[in-house]
Amino acid sequence: MDEQICRLIEDAEEKGLITPGITTLLGVTSGNLGIGVAFIAAQKGYKFIALMPAKLSLDKQILMRYLGVEVVLVGKDLRYHDPHITCQMVTCLSPADAVQHGFKALLDRVEQMKKDVEDVYVLDQFTNPANPDAHFRWTGKW
Repeated sequence: MDEQICRLIEDAEEKGLITPGITTLLGVTSGNLGIGVAFIAAQKGYKFIALMPAKLSLDKQILMRYLGVEVVLVGKDLRYHDPHITCQMVTCLSPADAVQHGFKALLDRVEQMKKDVEDVYVLDQFTNPANPDAHFRWTGKW
């Protein structure tokens, strides 16, 4: 997974699409990819915003926040009854956003953030050709 993330970021750097200290990386994650991006983004000097479904792993949300990631939860399951997690620790969404759920809501939120966040680059693992390239480089050919 780290090789994949590294390739996504390095490919964008090689193409001049992102600059450390200036560009904000944005990604949809269930937590695993986000944790890897958090490490590499911090090492390279990028801010990282992770969009993830609210109902997923609280431990991954906490870990990413600890690693300096801005975690944006999307979905109807925004629960902050745990005293260890507060709205100050994550970006809370409006009630209208919270009603939406599922993958479409995540993609809609990405589109909105592309408009709202200055100099943002979406690490789209689903359509970015650098993703399969990473697998050919480091995983091997089938």
